[in-house]
Amino acid sequence: MPAKYQPYFYVVGEALILINWVLTERGINPITISDSEIWASLSYVAALIAFGFAVWKNHNFTEAAQIAQHTLNQIKGGADPFADTRETEDEHELEDPED
Repeated sequence: MPAKYQPYFYVVGEALILINWVLTERGINPITISDSEIWASLSYVAALIAFGFAVWKNHNFTEAAQIAQHTLNQIKGGADPFADTRETEDEHELEDPED
């Protein structure tokens, strides 16, 4: 999981624990799981999100990503990625309008 999202999971976990504690002290127990189970559940969710993020970022699913990867591979290999799209002067000489 990216480090920038970790504080959000800590805040959510602490908030759930605090809410559960306050309500349990008042005789209402809406969350019938222990604090360690809350952390375990959040850890599972965080792991699933991290897995999904890693799979998405490290694989080229979209056509645009595949084209970008192809271009990057050509650049890293020292090739001109736009060589096949450039026109030469010989291919497109101006025609004489009088003909």
